[in-house]
Amino acid sequence: IIPYQKLLETNVDDAKDLLNKLIVVKLNGGLGTTMGCQGPKSVISVRSGLTFLDLTIQQLEVTIVIFL
Repeated sequence: IIPYQKLLETNVDDAKDLLNKLIVVKLNGGLGTTMGCQGPKSVISVRSGLTFLDLTIQQLEVTIVIFL
């Protein structure tokens, strides 16, 4: 693990290239079954009517807007 402050700066073109290769794997679980959730954990409403999946998509959209 490298501390954030020691990471080398990446130029925009390299960041774009890396984002085009990005794969996101989101593991949600642990409490859903205990809370009575029978279906996929990604559709649990977590905030303002948004699901885990909605929040993940929003995070990716913001990242894309910033770098692409």
